[in-house]
Amino acid sequence: VNMSEGIEKIMIQLHESLDDEVLSQLHIAPNVYPPEDFAEMDKWKELGINAVEFDLEVMDPAYFNAICPGKSKAYPFEYWKEAQETAVEIFGRGRGVFQSMVSGIEPMSSLVEGVEERISKGIYSAPLVFVPTPGSPYEQFRPPNAQWFVETNEKIADIYFRYADTLDVNLLTDNRPGFTRVGLSYPLIIFRDEMARRLQEEGKFPPGLPSQDFIE
Repeated sequence: VNMSEGIEKIMIQLHESLDDEVLSQLHIAPNVYPPEDFAEMDKWKELGINAVEFDLEVMDPAYFNAICPGKSKAYPFEYWKEAQETAVEIFGRGRGVFQSMVSGIEPMSSLVEGVEERISKGIYSAPLVFVPTPGSPYEQFRPPNAQWFVETNEKIADIYFRYADTLDVNLLTDNRPGFTRVGLSYPLIIFRDEMARRLQEEGKFPPGLPSQDFIE
């Protein structure tokens, strides 16, 4: 079964299990490799997919080749970026296309510059905190200190506030269920807490989100 066939089977099951009103409220976003034919993404949208996730993991192409040998063997770095940009044309800017990234592997400058370059194209990035898992190839890799992560995530929050109004849906005020929902604290994506803190400080915290009283 190829990727598109797998997506079609899943969407058929969802349509059989849920009514159209419920489906319309879901943020359905497969985390997959880009298709060989970008036109396949139009078919995904017809099936009810409303977003895609193509994870670059890092923003420096040299790090991509070293850290992600499987992904770089499947497709070169620029192909992944082209797939993301094509997906923006199909699914929209912001909620339509996103990627998870690992912060703490590459230099702060390439990570932050890469996040801004991607959001300028309508691609949302969620930087996960690098954790050297015991038993993994990177268990001896020393991550940056806490101040590095604080500074990095403050810079990324600055970027998202700067570009918020350029997206199809303002990610700072969107309170629908889904990956981009601001306010749900998650220890590996700490920039969301920084965004929520700033929104609360400005009295702009979206309605319907969990209380942020724990944020000081």
